[in-house]
Amino acid sequence: SLAKIKEVSNSVEGIVISHGPLYDKRKMLDLIEFNINYGQKLVNRVRDSLSDWVTSQQVVVKVMEGMGKKVEEISPTSIIMNERTALSIINGLNVDIITTIDGVKFRLHH
Repeated sequence: SLAKIKEVSNSVEGIVISHGPLYDKRKMLDLIEFNINYGQKLVNRVRDSLSDWVTSQQVVVKVMEGMGKKVEEISPTSIIMNERTALSIINGLNVDIITTIDGVKFRLHH
């Protein structure tokens, strides 16, 4: 996890990522912290979108709207590509699941 990488990073002189540009240790720690915070915000937005029965694609649209996108700006490709991330987050939450004519729907467990 990113939190573990951050913890271990304090005891080393440098950090090398598997791809991308080379940065000094301070910049790498800042990027790790940014990604930890972004991930938590994303989890919170997904959780907030599950107050009623919704499909994973509806979750993606709600999250993207919450991040400032207008529905008409959200492409089908973007929804499909982001759906896997949404499903991964949903899988880690305490949710109820049903199958409907509209597909699989989720909501936070009450």
